[in-house]
Amino acid sequence: MVRFAKVGLGAGLLATVFYDVSKFLLSQWDDSLYNPFEVVRMFGLLLAGSAAPTSVIYVTGVGFHLLNGIFFGVAFCFFFGRRGVLAGVAWGFCLELFQLSLYPGWLNITFYSEFLQISALSHLVYGAVLGLLCQQSLRGGQTAWERKPDG
Repeated sequence: MVRFAKVGLGAGLLATVFYDVSKFLLSQWDDSLYNPFEVVRMFGLLLAGSAAPTSVIYVTGVGFHLLNGIFFGVAFCFFFGRRGVLAGVAWGFCLELFQLSLYPGWLNITFYSEFLQISALSHLVYGAVLGLLCQQSLRGGQTAWERKPDG
């Protein structure tokens, strides 16, 4: 269990980084005013409150976002970790469907088309990275994070 938790933590963190980088890059290709990272501020506002300093709001929002990505990675690793990229992509799309059921109305998203395109593709990236890292890391006796470099 500890091994799967370690793999899930590491893979979830890296997949979240790839998710955010892909969101940023995809948002640069569109002239829309849609900001895919506004949700981070909204999370911070909801958790820290509107009276909190701006820095606290953003740190709280980023922390919540990272924890989501990491712990969804841990859950994937426990349930489907050895199944690879296709299972990861399916997981990413399940997360996308869950998000689509909540975010547009809850966060009053007005640029729905842009939100949908960027979010769906970013979740595809998240899932592919997560599936690949979990599968590769769970091969053999040690996780990728436990292996010592040759030399």
